[in-house]
Amino acid sequence: MEGDHGVFMGADTNKAQCASQEDIYTELLETKYDTYATVRETSRRRAEAQSRVSASTVRVEPNPSPYRLPALCLGLLCAVLLTVIIVQSAYLVKNSRDWESRLMKKEEEQRGICNNETQRCESGMDSYMEQLESFFCMDPSTGQRKQSCCPMGWKGGHSGSCYYINTADKGWESARSSCSSLGSHLVVIDDKKELDMLSTFISSGYYWIGLRRKNMGTSWSWVNGRTLNTTLLVIDDSYPGNCIVIHWSGSERKVHSDSCSEHLHWICERRQPWRGRTGMEGEKKENQ
Repeated sequence: MEGDHGVFMGADTNKAQCASQEDIYTELLETKYDTYATVRETSRRRAEAQSRVSASTVRVEPNPSPYRLPALCLGLLCAVLLTVIIVQSAYLVKNSRDWESRLMKKEEEQRGICNNETQRCESGMDSYMEQLESFFCMDPSTGQRKQSCCPMGWKGGHSGSCYYINTADKGWESARSSCSSLGSHLVVIDDKKELDMLSTFISSGYYWIGLRRKNMGTSWSWVNGRTLNTTLLVIDDSYPGNCIVIHWSGSERKVHSDSCSEHLHWICERRQPWRGRTGMEGEKKENQ
């Protein structure tokens, strides 16, 4: 009995050991399956995470704007219009310069025509005025100019001239300006006959005439540009100055230099239009 009991005890022990081993094996399998499931779950989650990261880093191209093409066309159109404007501006500038040059040339031509026509008209007027002068203002018996042909306050006399004897006192330049304001100039004495005639108008006093020099040592010249005929006037230049004065004292007269700033009387001479232009042109030439 004891032997059987021992056998039974050994069998039970073996069964218990086998059961224990089965339990361990089962537990190991379960652990293996759990580990495998965990690994798979971890791999799945990691894959999903990587997929989300990739999706977030991928640049999503937006849909093209519907205004992109019209904007591009408008930009091209503006560029074309700007080019056209630049070309047109250059063309207009060139044309304006050409027209300006043509107008200037035309103006010069017209000015030349007008000048020629003016000279022709003046020449005809001079001839006509000479005829009137000889008919109305000259005394046929004496050949002298009639007093009635000179403006009021002027004295008629030699070679179709009128003379204004001014007894105010001014410097030479001021006296010259005064004559210019009257359409005349300081008297220019052409010959002894005219000098003697002036002596019939003036009995005494110091009078500026239209004769001066630019500097000491230079020649004397009249306001109309002509040089002095030294046989007509003998000048005493021992007086300091560059302007000429005539001193009348009764029948005597003395011509001498004096300072142009001295305040003296003066004589203006006014000629008829065809003579006046010559006189004034000579005066302008001297000023230049």
